[in-house]
Amino acid sequence: MKKAPNDIPVGGDADRHRCNRALPGSVAGICGLKLAVGDADEMSKKSKNKAAVTAETIVNGITSDANFKAQCTQFFALAMNRAYTAERRPRQGAGLFIMNSVIYDADDELLNAAKTLVIASVSKLGPKFGNADELNTLIWSQNKQGLMTDAAPADVAKDYIEALTELTRREYTYVCGNYLFVIVSRSTRRVKIGPLVEIVANGDTYLADVFDEKIGPGLDITVGGDYVRHGKSPKELSIPPTCWKVSVDAAQAHLKEEAEWLIDVAVSLMRLSQFDALQTASHGFFLRLGKVEPMPCVRQDLESRHLFMTEEDIFAGAMTMPPSYHLDDTVIAGLHSPEFVATAEAVFRPPPGSLAERLGHGLGWLTRGRQSEDRAQRILFCFTALEALLTSDDKTAPVVQNIARSAAVILSNDVAGRAEVAKNIRDLYAFRSGVVHGGKRGVTGVSVNTAQMLIESIYIRVLRCVPLTQTFQKFQDDLGRATYGLPWPANDEAKIPGAEVAALATGAGGSDQEQP
Repeated sequence: MKKAPNDIPVGGDADRHRCNRALPGSVAGICGLKLAVGDADEMSKKSKNKAAVTAETIVNGITSDANFKAQCTQFFALAMNRAYTAERRPRQGAGLFIMNSVIYDADDELLNAAKTLVIASVSKLGPKFGNADELNTLIWSQNKQGLMTDAAPADVAKDYIEALTELTRREYTYVCGNYLFVIVSRSTRRVKIGPLVEIVANGDTYLADVFDEKIGPGLDITVGGDYVRHGKSPKELSIPPTCWKVSVDAAQAHLKEEAEWLIDVAVSLMRLSQFDALQTASHGFFLRLGKVEPMPCVRQDLESRHLFMTEEDIFAGAMTMPPSYHLDDTVIAGLHSPEFVATAEAVFRPPPGSLAERLGHGLGWLTRGRQSEDRAQRILFCFTALEALLTSDDKTAPVVQNIARSAAVILSNDVAGRAEVAKNIRDLYAFRSGVVHGGKRGVTGVSVNTAQMLIESIYIRVLRCVPLTQTFQKFQDDLGRATYGLPWPANDEAKIPGAEVAALATGAGGSDQEQP
């Protein structure tokens, strides 16, 4: 077998046949693709500790910062001095406030010091673990503990810093209803999408697995139509027939947000990597171009909740079945294949600075775009996904021109075809710029659909053609070399007919009408 960068094995002829699958919309059948397949076990070894490495980096940044330690000590010295105790009464005329049952002088110096320490702590922990409300509670809780034990401010600061490091080790399992995917297989009731996300079709025999056998005598859980909590003893909890189960490391206040982002990444990863199989399995329920994708964790109304009037009549909304993705044995086999397992491992636990890291960000934004009912918002999210994948780290480079050229290289190995794709990207960028810089909402359905089709096709091609564990810089360098007329990837001999790309570039792939 040939070797790709980073020693990721590249599939042979069998992989080429597997990758010559059609792309969505009018991109169908125009790309000859070759998948770079990594060994799942080896990739897992390289990336499974990424979360631990990230937490260790945060901890080192906290514990090695002498200035931060000094700031903590100064705050707790001030807070302990301002506390109302048996030995100390409030100052004459000073305002008071109560935190954790302790009375303090409410002076600006103390309140500003608390605010400054919370902001510094959020900065140290980062966006996932740093929540201002939780940290504000923590600093006053630590100060109360110091008062109760008559500890020195430096010791309270030490305990606070230790508490911060413990926050980076938080791990939760988030369970919620899944209203977007339906497991129709009779033999498989649990489908893993990488190391963090799982879809479970519940039944009485599966509840223990869903909840890791943590159901005790004080809790009775059953499978019902929706999530319902009953205030009885023992407590009764009803959960939906199909659920998401997500492993999340984050502040508790950020748990729902982070879990739903991981779900959104998983949705696009499944849609784009198993596009043909999902389309076949889902039949008429498959999300077609231009339609809104239901929120994966929100139960959908079958009946519209509005009406509209003309001079002649009143029209009420009709009952409709929302789109959904069906997981049959063929789709599940693809999701459990070594190729997909390796891809999902790279996406959810990407090596720092890798192509997988960028691609994972973009997958989430693609899902947010499909969920958006507003056309202007949809095109914003679509181009956010495109920029996540193709924006160069070189801040001096012209953004639109570089992205247009890179997109053209990915979608076409034909010179004329590349010119047409690049022009189409630049034209669509004008709509995006109008929304961002001018607040305009005048985006047509044709433009939005064409943008979605193009960008999803770019992601499909990247997923199938190159090893995701390579560095993003190498990915950029390869695209840059290909702009001089070379094929991309370098071992791809497939040509994309210019006529097909011309049809794509002129908007033939997008329509305000429903797509077949």
